[in-house]
Amino acid sequence: MNGQNFKKKVDQLWKDLTTAVDQINRSENDVVIRAEEILMETDAAVRQLKDLLRQYQFPDWSNEIYFFKNTNRSS
Repeated sequence: MNGQNFKKKVDQLWKDLTTAVDQINRSENDVVIRAEEILMETDAAVRQLKDLLRQYQFPDWSNEIYFFKNTNRSS
């Protein structure tokens, strides 16, 4: 897997997670159930990210550090 493909997959994973969270927030009124469902979606996304990271080889350690230090998903 090349760098562009990796980034596309990570971006799609993030998009899918935020869409699922938004949908859960709109459809469920009980905060406990919402939190539980969001936690399950987040856990699944983290597992998928771990799988992607196992498949991808960073070109060097500085790229790996940059990815984990500067990939900010606050929006």
